[in-house]
Amino acid sequence: MKTSFIGILLAITALAGACTSVDVNPESKAVAASATFLIGKWAPTYIVQNSGETKWTPIQTFAALPTYEFTSEGKFLINGKPTEDCCPRIGKSFTAKDGQITFSDFNSCPNVMCIALAYEPWKFEQGTGDTLILQETTSRAKYVRMK
Repeated sequence: MKTSFIGILLAITALAGACTSVDVNPESKAVAASATFLIGKWAPTYIVQNSGETKWTPIQTFAALPTYEFTSEGKFLINGKPTEDCCPRIGKSFTAKDGQITFSDFNSCPNVMCIALAYEPWKFEQGTGDTLILQETTSRAKYVRMK
């Protein structure tokens, strides 16, 4: 009797471990996007998914988030212009491969010695339709293709 009880507990534990997915949002089932999908202008939707969460939530901000543009020549533009920031974490050029965006062509500052910041490539996926999902840090954000 004791061994059958232990066997039942082990079976229940194994089944419970196999059913851990709580992701019920169909848009979170994004597919790996090709680099050609990335080319174009993208507007923010103000919808984010924080690390470790399964649902997407709107962000409340009075500040306008920038638009991003990835050109076929490998240039990256923010609000239609290359970044002008000193010591930025984002370069003026990019390459995209295997769902990752790697930046290059960084600005330097003539009067400041830039400290090498920990840099992680952005991750990108294709959502439903013309939706781009970008992961810049620990959260993901949705963008829509601008016409």
